[in-house]
Amino acid sequence: MRPRDRISLAIGGAALLGSVLVIGGALRWTQAMVAALIALALVMQVGSRRRLDHASPIVVLLGLAIALTAIQLIPLPAGLLDALDHRGMELRNDGAALAGTAPWQAISLDPAGTLRALALLVTLLGVALLGLRAASSERGRYLVLAAVAVTCGLAAAVTGVHTLLNAERLYGAYRPEHAAPLILGPLLNTNHLGGLMAIGAVLAVGLAFYQRQAVQLRVLWVVIAIGCSATAMASLSRGA
Repeated sequence: MRPRDRISLAIGGAALLGSVLVIGGALRWTQAMVAALIALALVMQVGSRRRLDHASPIVVLLGLAIALTAIQLIPLPAGLLDALDHRGMELRNDGAALAGTAPWQAISLDPAGTLRALALLVTLLGVALLGLRAASSERGRYLVLAAVAVTCGLAAAVTGVHTLLNAERLYGAYRPEHAAPLILGPLLNTNHLGGLMAIGAVLAVGLAFYQRQAVQLRVLWVVIAIGCSATAMASLSRGA
């Protein structure tokens, strides 16, 4: 693996850790941080001779989602909007009259939310491209799975420490805006946290059976599987 690829993977790993451990990407600055790291990791791959053999289904689906989301932000004449969504046009006009504003004339009734969703989808596309490039070899696939499992393990550890200390603030600094979750972890929503822990447990069990690795790593995967399983059960998430 070339130094440029190592640096790109390291930056992608930092983005993965940040997306989970930094309040689960709940704040806008954390989302911007993750997007910037992913963009930087992809820039490091510019000029590389490695190419994907064919278009991956996940890239195609994300590209389609990006296109459909972007279409909703295109300014359109009032007559065309009325024909496409008469009820939505009435709601937009009534709201504009009450607020005394001139809203964005597009299909979306929530342009700000749609723009945020577009940014999220573009970031996810970057994650998919980076992951696919890394997974072009057996070692790369192992590193990708290992990075996700370690991130889940760290999230489980953070949740365990906060639970043992009966902490009300995440990292002693951030207090959830709404009611305190059943267990306090990097993902404030216990269903999201439980789902992530279920993924981490399954990945860790699978990695424990991988033969081409040191015994110490097998022990690590077993510990992560136990930690993630315990956290998933403590979350009381039916989905997890």
